[in-house]
Amino acid sequence: MMVRAVLAAAALWLCLTAAAQGAPYEFWLASSREWEAKRGLFLNIENAGSVEECRLEGLRLVAGVGDGKRWTFLSVQPSWQCGREYTAQLDVRQGGATLTLDGQPVAAGGCRLAVASTPLVFNRMASWSRPRAGHIVVQTAFAVRVNEGPLREFHFGNSGLHPRLLFDSQRPRSIVHFIRQGDCVQIEARFCLLQAPDPLEFVPFVDRYGQSRYGVWKGKVFADSDLLQADREENSVLSEWEKQDPFDRFGGYRFAGWTAEATGFYRLVRRDGFWWLITPEGNPCFYTGVCTLPQLAGENTLLEGREQLFEWLPPREGGHAAAWTRGPWGTDAGVDYIAFQVSNLIRTFGEDWRQHFEERLRRRLRAWGFAGAGKWGSLPGLPCVPVLNRTGVPVLARHPDVFDPHVRQLLEDTLRRQIEPRRSDPMVVGWSVGNEFHEIITSSDIRTILRDHPESAAVKALRHHILQHRYGGDTEALRRSWEAEIPPADIEAMRQQYASEYYGFLYRTVKRLDPNHLYFGFWITPGWWENESDWALIAANCDAVGYDLYSDEHLAPVLRRCLQLAARPVFCGEFSFPPFYDGKRGFGLYPLVHARDDRKAGECYQRWLREAAENPYCVGALWFEYRDQPITGGNAPGIPGALWYGERYAFGTVDVTDRPKWDLVSRMREANHSAPRWRLDAAAAGNRR
Repeated sequence: MMVRAVLAAAALWLCLTAAAQGAPYEFWLASSREWEAKRGLFLNIENAGSVEECRLEGLRLVAGVGDGKRWTFLSVQPSWQCGREYTAQLDVRQGGATLTLDGQPVAAGGCRLAVASTPLVFNRMASWSRPRAGHIVVQTAFAVRVNEGPLREFHFGNSGLHPRLLFDSQRPRSIVHFIRQGDCVQIEARFCLLQAPDPLEFVPFVDRYGQSRYGVWKGKVFADSDLLQADREENSVLSEWEKQDPFDRFGGYRFAGWTAEATGFYRLVRRDGFWWLITPEGNPCFYTGVCTLPQLAGENTLLEGREQLFEWLPPREGGHAAAWTRGPWGTDAGVDYIAFQVSNLIRTFGEDWRQHFEERLRRRLRAWGFAGAGKWGSLPGLPCVPVLNRTGVPVLARHPDVFDPHVRQLLEDTLRRQIEPRRSDPMVVGWSVGNEFHEIITSSDIRTILRDHPESAAVKALRHHILQHRYGGDTEALRRSWEAEIPPADIEAMRQQYASEYYGFLYRTVKRLDPNHLYFGFWITPGWWENESDWALIAANCDAVGYDLYSDEHLAPVLRRCLQLAARPVFCGEFSFPPFYDGKRGFGLYPLVHARDDRKAGECYQRWLREAAENPYCVGALWFEYRDQPITGGNAPGIPGALWYGERYAFGTVDVTDRPKWDLVSRMREANHSAPRWRLDAAAAGNRR
């Protein structure tokens, strides 16, 4: 699974801490900025300096205006009062800015505004800031006026000491691209500073179905009868949707007007300037899939030290025993975790719940228009995209020494054991090895290897490479150059050489072990790397570049640059738009990208998938993930005594009760059915031009 800026645990008795740009905590009353470019403006509540404890006397109101060359900062650190509502204003005009608190000017400075390209975001915490016990910022209103135009107002109300504040006090909103260069801007924000609620006053937080007890929403489960009614209604919908299936059993489009040679395996072809996957039956395919299915007990949450958080726990014996997992991370032996979705499936389907669930899951994916599974899971009868691992192979720093023949053999044997059972399986779309940043060779890795493993085959090979290609074989010149410190250019050259050898060995080995299937590399994440050369390095050593990218746009600027670096077919392994629901359901706000609710997530999916389908290089995309994460946290070893830890996002196509999010999946279905036609039309339009 992608390590997606995993946030620190919110322990019950800890206070607000974080680590970013000198301020452990930032709450954005308003922010539209490009920090490194020194453009834009912001109005924040920040923890002063490096104070680790969030006290009223440690908070300050800070404004910033960037002119493209430097930031001008205005700030005040008043004697705050708990529970009182404050009004802060930032007035930016040509030549200067004024910061006002409760009608009194508190700071001013000469500056000019260079407008940022980012939206104006308000009522949001910086992604590195997480609320702990202590004081909490609650924004109650926001208003903005540009020049002499109308006042745009937003009101959030004051929920007081509501228990949801322990999970998230933000309710983010944004306005896109409405400030122009030369505009005068007035921003007003109202907010309160509240004493954080005592968690023990509100336990339990989680009901018997794994949902937040402190939220009410349409479709929330209150009784077992709700699950049974939802099951009957879904069965009726699926029966109707299954009548309209334009795809072969591998996700190939049966109405394209053309076919290609059927080889019994997925392969790539280029037609009319567009890359396509060809299914084993010979139909063109724009592959859509869902990651982490079936994810039965995988989305679990820690019990130890947190028993008071839960209204009900399933029996340890009998049918519900499947909801319990012990020590799933290998470092937590004897520690219990709970998967509420398993108990909900038992309530819905009875003793044969697993068989009924798997059959329902197959029906769902086909009826929703998906070709099959994505990364991190599979189900018999569905196409899948397996991720191979190199567990047990010795490493230097973080990666095997592929310059060592013995290590190469161990790595090959490890891959063979995983590949061989499915070497002739037409349901495998293609292989990959490892995931994201874990497979990036970094400069730090190279320095560690040179320092800690000077006699390794890797060091000998890398020194020889540098000697021949950067110093023309002159050993004395190399010695002098490295005498004080190895030049960064040499470190980078060795890094790229190591990466080239490593990726090349994996590619050649996988294709030798299994020439039938495609190879997608390691799901590189554009921007989460050493530099852009990493894209070119993996592009040269795969059939199509598997990548993960969470962004509002499919063709984000960083991906555009990647396609310019290496015009290779690409396959998106993870993208998503997890809803936040205004924090009312207990989920976290995913910092990279999010949606307001299920309907908006579905609309984002439709827009994003159309962009991908119309991209000549993209051959498919995988939604992350099948089911929502627990609101008390998961996807990491648990932290006893924590209210939440790890990840707790509503990524899923279904919720913890295993009911589909209809406002999301209905729009997914429309887009999935339309994607191959969008691609065909885009190719035809390109030919007409």
